[in-house]
Amino acid sequence: MLFGGYQENSWIIRTALETCDSYECAYDHLAHTPMPSYGYQILAGTKPGQGVVIARDRNGPVHEDHLNDTRWFVVQTNND
Repeated sequence: MLFGGYQENSWIIRTALETCDSYECAYDHLAHTPMPSYGYQILAGTKPGQGVVIARDRNGPVHEDHLNDTRWFVVQTNND
């Protein structure tokens, strides 16, 4: 896939961080830029309702969970 012109996932994230100045721009870039592999993209903004977990295939989102006032995600770490 990399030889076919797809950017590595970390470069897609880096490009979004370097070029986007809004949540909407970052969301569009992370959700719709072709990737060489499957994976998840997690994006959060600074305003209410700005948060999404994007399940990706190579060409775009296959499922999205948008955050709102009634839906929350808890991230836990295992600190042994």
